[in-house]
Amino acid sequence: ERAHQVCSDWLSRVAERIQDARPAAELFAQARSEAHPRQAHRVASKLGDLRNAWVLGKKPAAAAFADAAGHLAEVWAARTSGEEDAETDAWERSQEASTALVTAWVLNQGLGDKDKEARVQAREALTDLLREARAAGALEET
Repeated sequence: ERAHQVCSDWLSRVAERIQDARPAAELFAQARSEAHPRQAHRVASKLGDLRNAWVLGKKPAAAAFADAAGHLAEVWAARTSGEEDAETDAWERSQEASTALVTAWVLNQGLGDKDKEARVQAREALTDLLREARAAGALEET
């Protein structure tokens, strides 16, 4: 639960800086809802649909962000339903999500997604936002 909360907070912080990313962050936050027993699976599916809509809408940064949120939602869905398998390996999917978030960050700045220096700076900025989210979560628990 804490991991999902930190991740949700992190995505929300990142979404504040990437145009059109807010809907994906809000969808990810709904994955923890117990409104439906397979809520996390439904959210992961909706994130895939959102990613596809942003691709068709020629909004690559938002599409990459939705892709990242989708990877994380798939892991959450697998963990909460006990349906973990090779496709939902948390470490591998988190790496895919990280790559997609870096791409979203770089594309949002109007840079090429192959720009190595921009990718390094994006990773640093995203790591700082993750640290902020983790610190905020620790403060709420005390």
